[in-house]
Amino acid sequence: MIFANFRFDLMIRHCDAATLQQIKALVTPFMALHSKTRSDRLAELGFALRQTASGTMLLTLPHKLPVCVLS
Repeated sequence: MIFANFRFDLMIRHCDAATLQQIKALVTPFMALHSKTRSDRLAELGFALRQTASGTMLLTLPHKLPVCVLS
């Protein structure tokens, strides 16, 4: 999947700012882990990461819908 031409208006629209903050707070502790461990832990929570030109994109699993940019 190529994210170079990714449209950020296609991100999940049903998350308000408070929900996005809760999601970020949930995944932030795992960001310091080794990449394999981090991806395994995030997958247990139903998320995945993808590197994009805009930073690290948090995706849902299994459909890989973009949630937000983490960095």
